[in-house]
Amino acid sequence: MNRILRYEIIGIVFIVFLGSFLHFTYELSGFNPVVGAFSAVNESTWEHLKLAVFPALIYAVFEFYRFKDAKNLWPAKAVSIYLMPFLIAVFFYLYLLFIPDNFVMDITIFRSCGSDRPIGEL
Repeated sequence: MNRILRYEIIGIVFIVFLGSFLHFTYELSGFNPVVGAFSAVNESTWEHLKLAVFPALIYAVFEFYRFKDAKNLWPAKAVSIYLMPFLIAVFFYLYLLFIPDNFVMDITIFRSCGSDRPIGEL
C-alpha cells in the first residue's frame, strides 16, 4: 500500500476518535472556555463541525512535518478541511428532510443526536 495512503487511513481513524473524544471534553474540563473553543459546548450543528475540523487540522500539521517534500499536500489538505464541515452540514440537513432524526445517521456524519426540532428551528 502506498505510504501516503496508509497515513491517510490512519488520519481518518485519528479524526474520528479525537473528534468523538472532543464531544465530551468541555463537560469533563468543568466547562473551561478554552477547552470549549475546540470542543462541542452544546448540541448545535456548528459546535459539531469543530469536532471534525480541529482534529483534521492537528493531523494536517503532523502530515506537513512528515511529508515535507509532497508537492500537493497543502492544497489537498486545505480542500479537505474546508470540505468536511460543508459536507457534514449538507448531509445532516438533507437527511433530516427525508428521514426523522436517526442516531446511526448522526454518528455516521459526525453529528451528535439530540436535534429533534423541526428543520426550520435548527
